[in-house]
Amino acid sequence: MKAAFLRGPRQLEIEEIELPDAGNQVEVTVLACGICGSDLHGWEHPELSVGIKGGPAPGFTGHEIAVTYTDPKTGAKTLATIEPNRLTACGSCEACRGRSAWFCRNRSGLEAFGYAEAMVVPPWSLFPLPAGTNPVLATLVEPLACAVHTIRSSHSARNDGRIDGLSVAVLGAGVTGILTAAAARYLGATEVTVTARHPHQADQALQMGANTVLEADDDDTLASLREVQPHLVVECVGGTAPTLALALRAVTAGGEVAAFGLFDEPQQIDTRRASMKELRMFFPITYGTIDGVHDFEVAIEMLTTTDLPFGSLVTHEFPLDDISAAFEAAADKRSGALRVVVKP
Repeated sequence: MKAAFLRGPRQLEIEEIELPDAGNQVEVTVLACGICGSDLHGWEHPELSVGIKGGPAPGFTGHEIAVTYTDPKTGAKTLATIEPNRLTACGSCEACRGRSAWFCRNRSGLEAFGYAEAMVVPPWSLFPLPAGTNPVLATLVEPLACAVHTIRSSHSARNDGRIDGLSVAVLGAGVTGILTAAAARYLGATEVTVTARHPHQADQALQMGANTVLEADDDDTLASLREVQPHLVVECVGGTAPTLALALRAVTAGGEVAAFGLFDEPQQIDTRRASMKELRMFFPITYGTIDGVHDFEVAIEMLTTTDLPFGSLVTHEFPLDDISAAFEAAADKRSGALRVVVKP
């Protein structure tokens, strides 16, 4: 079967591999896999994506996955998405049984991740989806779960993970920022303000629940953000952007900044400003279980029961053989790309 592997900066190669025997695991057929911002970071800087053995992960690319499999108990063909932290986690340590498999220290390897025709996965990594769910849309569950986690596990959230009545600002209107805005609204925010660089991003943010969209590079952006007095500011840009400093300046006194974007270099924090405003900071990275409910469960409910136009986020689809072109398109925001999906 075919699978894509990262072999150097911006160097993806399609290779033929053999899947191992499933044993007590489940063989799944990959239907679609999205390209995440973290995939793009690793594609450009493999040294930032450390694998199990300390080097660049050969298959870290591809973790927003929709699959089908035959349920071993019922024999029924089932559509599902995959919780990727569970793919290589042991499943039995305190981290796996508790908060999140992300923190598992007893990981194993994996032959291939989502940019492949098939995978062999542990059963507990599979989250079934309602029949009829579009597999391309199903690839949004994983990034949506990250956005949901950012809101649910913030200091601003109540014990039930909701932020009813709060004003939220989201810096950045890539897919991550747009999904974070949607999650904030779904979980109770009354005012959601988003900053966007491109008109197509602004349009999507408004469709997905933002009340207001500001131009990201406008001279009046900071003043406009301060006017809405956001209690929670979520930074969703990362890279080399100066948005963490902007978040600290924009958030209201006594509020919180969530640094959701992945930065390429260490960031300076104006601790004096943060102290004077008595701010909290939070650094979300991935999903887990909160009060017995996994963020994937909330994301699946949100994706499959609301009337939000998730399909409009998907702007490009590529076959697996054209994965290099898919990454080039995803990296060029001027092309109008928001969500790029690879279909084996």
